[in-house]
Order: sequence, then structure tokens, then C-alpha cells
Amino acid sequence: MRWGIAALVLAIMALVLVLPRWPVRSEAGTIHTPLTTSPEGNVWMEYLGRCIFHAAIFLVATLGLAVLIPLAANLFR
Repeated sequence: MRWGIAALVLAIMALVLVLPRWPVRSEAGTIHTPLTTSPEGNVWMEYLGRCIFHAAIFLVATLGLAVLIPLAANLFR
């Protein structure tokens, strides 16, 4: 049960670290990760789309590794 809790906490932390950061203006006045405005001009929707895209890639990679690791372990038995 302890390993399950540790794995869940690490997965949540990894998901948070994968999400894109909100663009912040530096002292020079440039933007690190520019968000372009959509035709409606809603930057929040584009940021939410990026978050969903990053989370989907993270989940696919996690599930892929969860399937591949036991398969690879069974190949060498």
C-alpha cells in the first residue's frame, strides 16, 4: 500500500511538472513562451488546450511504460 501511495504522489508531481507554464514577461520585456491569440482573442483557451495536450502526452507515455515494462520483464524469464 505504501508503494501505491508513493507512486500516486510521484505521478501527480510529474503531471504538474509537465504542464506548460503561464508566460511571464522578463525584465527585458520579452515573453518566454508566447501564446498567440486565437481568432476569438482568448488566451486562456489556448493555454487550457496546451495543458490538455501535455497531460494527454504524459498519460499515454505513462500507460505505455506501464505496459512495456512487464512485457519486457516477461521476455527475459
